[in-house]
Amino acid sequence: MAKNFYLNYVERVTSDGEVESLLFTEGVNLITGEPNAGKTTWMKQIDFILGKDASIVDVFPDSQLSYKYVKLLLNCKIADEIYEIYRLPLEPGFASKIFINDNSYSYSEFSSEILQLLQVPFDVKFPKGNPYTTQWVSLSFRSIFRHIYRKEDSWNDIADKQPNNEQYASQFHLLGIADKLFSNELNISISNEKRLLELQSKKAQFEELITRIAKEMTSNESFMYNSINSNVLKAEVQELNDQLKGIENQRGDIIQNRIDNLELANKHAEVNLSAIRADIYKEREEITNNISKFTFKINDFQEIRQSITDELSRLKRAKKSGIISELKITHCPACDQKIDDTETDDSRCFLCHKSTLGIETKKSNRIDFEIEQLENEQNELGTILHDHNNQLSKFQDLEKRLSERIFSIDKELETIKKPLHALNDNEISTLDVQKGRIIEQILNYNRLIENYNYKGELEDKIRKLEIEINREKAFVELETSEVNFESIANDLASGMQEYVDNISKTNPKVWTQKGRIEISLSETKISFYVNNKSWMSLGGLDRQLFLLSYHYGLLKLSYKKKYNYPGIAFIDLPPELGKVKDTSYNYLLSPFVFLMNSFKDKNEDAQVIILGRAFTGIRDVNNIRLITVWN
Repeated sequence: MAKNFYLNYVERVTSDGEVESLLFTEGVNLITGEPNAGKTTWMKQIDFILGKDASIVDVFPDSQLSYKYVKLLLNCKIADEIYEIYRLPLEPGFASKIFINDNSYSYSEFSSEILQLLQVPFDVKFPKGNPYTTQWVSLSFRSIFRHIYRKEDSWNDIADKQPNNEQYASQFHLLGIADKLFSNELNISISNEKRLLELQSKKAQFEELITRIAKEMTSNESFMYNSINSNVLKAEVQELNDQLKGIENQRGDIIQNRIDNLELANKHAEVNLSAIRADIYKEREEITNNISKFTFKINDFQEIRQSITDELSRLKRAKKSGIISELKITHCPACDQKIDDTETDDSRCFLCHKSTLGIETKKSNRIDFEIEQLENEQNELGTILHDHNNQLSKFQDLEKRLSERIFSIDKELETIKKPLHALNDNEISTLDVQKGRIIEQILNYNRLIENYNYKGELEDKIRKLEIEINREKAFVELETSEVNFESIANDLASGMQEYVDNISKTNPKVWTQKGRIEISLSETKISFYVNNKSWMSLGGLDRQLFLLSYHYGLLKLSYKKKYNYPGIAFIDLPPELGKVKDTSYNYLLSPFVFLMNSFKDKNEDAQVIILGRAFTGIRDVNNIRLITVWN
């Protein structure tokens, strides 16, 4: 339940120190006066003070007035605490700042601070459009305020010129369900689903690329029509090795038939190549040891990071549940004996018996500190893992190049060891060319087989992401399953219907609709119906009465625990309402007066500020009459 917001007074201070002010009371406050008496300007001033991102010229269009006031202030009560919220529109460097008790805030900071003062969720994010394709943005106090303040020229829609998704999110917030329908888990789940689609696309592209390359590398007809995987590639490598062996046997037979027992081995070349091979082999062994060490380290760091992630998740859930804040020390940390706190009064600590007067314990800060420490450790481990993985990749690439070099040297040594390796013969040369081509194919296929490890990594990431998405979806479904959409819709609809029923009692013909007001509420939108038709089909006075009933219905939710409405409404009536100087439009306000009196009888503060030309003879209201007419 939101804490109530109660306006005590609003004032403006000139550069000469002159103060102009309006005083408000609980219940219904009427600001009346002739046209150009400044009613709407006062309301614009309140709107401006409460974080509107605008210039002072928007409040005082007159050039002289816009440079007349150096301070605009409102004094209010939130949750029984008094706050002064003000702006210094002419102060260099502070024109865009909002002050709360002399602490300055930017527009976004003010939004977060005022929502926290009202003790409602302040970090809700919602999608600007399709949750899967559009950006998620923070729901600001200003968006919500558009359902609390009805401007003089905003009587055609629930919230004039507010996009549907923002309007629904604002209403969901006031109805106490925005943090459940737009939970962080839902946002993360959608982000993970986008990432899953990207990984699946990468996997498909990778498989297509590998298949195309593999098929371009062979003339094997059966291989061309088979699906490609690592086993198929290994089979092709085996076939190439068989061909290579056949060529080598054929070459050996040719040489053996031509020269029998003639050794022309180039011992010098063999020794040099063997020495080079030994050095490369030794270097590869060192690289292999490094790969083993780094793999072991990375696994250790990943286990540590996972344990930190699990602990961080538990702390956040514990903080949200509020359980830890209720725990007490029951046994001595030194001897483990049960602590007897029966002889300790409330002004002394039951453990150390020192005075606790003036000491404010903030147990939740301990959790926040632990969360912050764990998040720092998590980020540091992420950086270490990133660096280690990069180094591991470098070692693996080097190991692969060294292995390929050893493979080539081995093949060259095999040739050197043949008795007639240097024999210049066209037939042997042709076989050597074929042999070289097959060796190159084998190397290329082995590279493709190694690249299939990347596919395995993608499949592993996809599998883990699917598990995480399922977990997040289960949490979101649990959160939304606790929302009773029908009950919430009925609460708001019954309040709105109560308003039109009350005015119909005194003016039976003023509300021309015979059917009831109904509301359809779902996870994605809220729709209003009158006579089983969209409320947008209403026209003229019926539409204005419907919008008044909307504010009345929201006000009725103020002191129900599950809602976040702060118990205040600002209504600037259109010119055609309240423009006469008799009681013909008093019926519009009577339901609000009765509602405010019912709150007062329960010792609950609530406030409505209504602007109009003139209302006379209404009891139990604070009538603020503006006399001066500005030409």
